[in-house]
Amino acid sequence: MKPKNSFLYLLIIFTLLACNNDDDCCDTPPDNEKISSAFFVLNNLNAGNQLIYLRKDNNDALKMIGSYPTTGKGENLFLVSGFGNVSDPNTSQDAVAFTEDKKFVLNVNNNDPSFSVMKILPDKLEFVDKQFTNFDYPNAMATRNGFVYVLHLDGGLQGFRLNEEGKVSPIGNANHQFDSSLTPFVNVSINFSASTLVVTSVRNKAFVIQLDEFGGFSSITETSYDENIGPYGSAFIDDQNIAISNGFEGSVRIYNINSENELVLFSENLSGSGGHCWLRVSDDKRFAYVTNTPQGAVYSYDLSNFQNELPQVYKSTPPPSRNSVTQGDFTLPYLYLDLVYSKECIYAIDPLNERIDAYIVHGDGTLTLDENKGYSDWPIVNTISGGFNGFSEY
Repeated sequence: MKPKNSFLYLLIIFTLLACNNDDDCCDTPPDNEKISSAFFVLNNLNAGNQLIYLRKDNNDALKMIGSYPTTGKGENLFLVSGFGNVSDPNTSQDAVAFTEDKKFVLNVNNNDPSFSVMKILPDKLEFVDKQFTNFDYPNAMATRNGFVYVLHLDGGLQGFRLNEEGKVSPIGNANHQFDSSLTPFVNVSINFSASTLVVTSVRNKAFVIQLDEFGGFSSITETSYDENIGPYGSAFIDDQNIAISNGFEGSVRIYNINSENELVLFSENLSGSGGHCWLRVSDDKRFAYVTNTPQGAVYSYDLSNFQNELPQVYKSTPPPSRNSVTQGDFTLPYLYLDLVYSKECIYAIDPLNERIDAYIVHGDGTLTLDENKGYSDWPIVNTISGGFNGFSEY
């Protein structure tokens, strides 16, 4: 019995020593740990596109976990076709997307053209797959129920299947080229049942695509606007109703998708300020939030009676600007791009000022800036982000 007990004691001592070394192995989180917060920034650099991974720390502030190669190429800054303005390389929200089970994060690589898939782990991102697309310059994505749809700047739209291991394969009848004269195409959204897509182009067009059970395109219906409104960001409220921000007009409009697959206007709110581009709807469907680039503001709109009205609830005031950039005839002190909605905060990325601003969300739709919950230790110096997305359950 003594030799066996001695061996057991030695094993216990060895284990304790090993778990107290510099690697701290006992504190390493398991791969299957539930991820309750994760945020992703795509730097979109041409020489080595990377995803920057952040999570909340013990004080609810954003902390950088690391930077991970996508194995693809970004675009750096991008000269927007027909506008002559240096702008966001993707001219879109959802250049970064994540699956609804929060297992994988996906991003576009403009200059390959391709998109990448990474597994979300507590302490890192793990590269899984890279899929080339049939069109040039992918700039936006939508994913749900194992389907992935990739929109391209000049109007190519392609669908893929994503399996449980994160591997990707094309869907045979999910390949379409819209009229390239409508460039730039800016966003694609998918509804909750994965039966409908909506694609927007700032050339005053929007398209409703119905999907079959295998994710293929069964019909495509065009909606044209007489006004020069610039449809931009979009987010479904429910399966048949969608909010769309309009960059030129500075408005938010709510549409119903009718039986003919047309977008029928329910309500709208004209802010009087252009630059309403990136849009998110709260999880409880009570509010829509929009970022405005020239003013560095986050607007909130009340969705409680969206069939009839869309009142503006709040317009935030940003922290002081540290930099500026010239776009055409305008000098911009803020470059608010993508925003992320969580139960506690709205996060708006401003790469011009090299930070992510955090706003506390209140029950009445108003917002309060909290400088302690954002992120200002920026790993990219004075460059424009290629995308921002994420989630937090608290």
